[in-house]
Amino acid sequence: MYIEDFFNKYNGKLLDRDGAYGGQCMDLYNQYQQEVMGVQPRGALYAKLVWEDYDRNHFTKIVNTPEFVPQLGDVAVWTADESNGKLGHIGICTGKGDINTFESFDQNWEYKQYCRFVWHNYYGGFTGVLRPKFGEIFKQEYTPGLYQTLYVMQVRDSIWGRVKTKNELTLDGQKNSNDAGNYLASTNFNVLEIIKHIDGSIWGKGLSGYVCIRDNNQIYCKKIG
Repeated sequence: MYIEDFFNKYNGKLLDRDGAYGGQCMDLYNQYQQEVMGVQPRGALYAKLVWEDYDRNHFTKIVNTPEFVPQLGDVAVWTADESNGKLGHIGICTGKGDINTFESFDQNWEYKQYCRFVWHNYYGGFTGVLRPKFGEIFKQEYTPGLYQTLYVMQVRDSIWGRVKTKNELTLDGQKNSNDAGNYLASTNFNVLEIIKHIDGSIWGKGLSGYVCIRDNNQIYCKKIG
């Protein structure tokens, strides 16, 4: 299963894999290993224990540093801290974030026993991530259709080409762009052709130009139709 499909499948839902204690973060972690990674889940009694007891065949441990930013598919691990009940926590990173905050897909964060997207800082016991060793499983198969921008996005005349000005866009594109001609966040636009670049990035070609849909680390637009 593609990771984006996994997020869509469980967002807003309670996932109680083992039938014990309701929706826990370990339920989400184990389901992720099975459905997205396609491996036998290896959990632990408490989330804090995963940092030392994890599947070394399928994950690489990366310790948090001041410059670190999690990538899509990383498993964020919090060890024991007062803020997490001294039991730790685990979440699946979405690839959104910077050196100050990052987003992950969580269950039972702040005792909310259902899956949802949460923004975090790097405190409260955050120790680092477990990064899956095979990244191809996270690459969704994109097709032409209706897409929505997740951020303010530049429109270019080719892949990594010149950024277009506002008056170079179609009338519909101009309506949904800022003064610089960039598409605003949450803009819907039609993609007529999907192009995979040699550097791993994926682009959508529309009437107004080319927009980057994703690269190897982050998703910038989502398919909605």
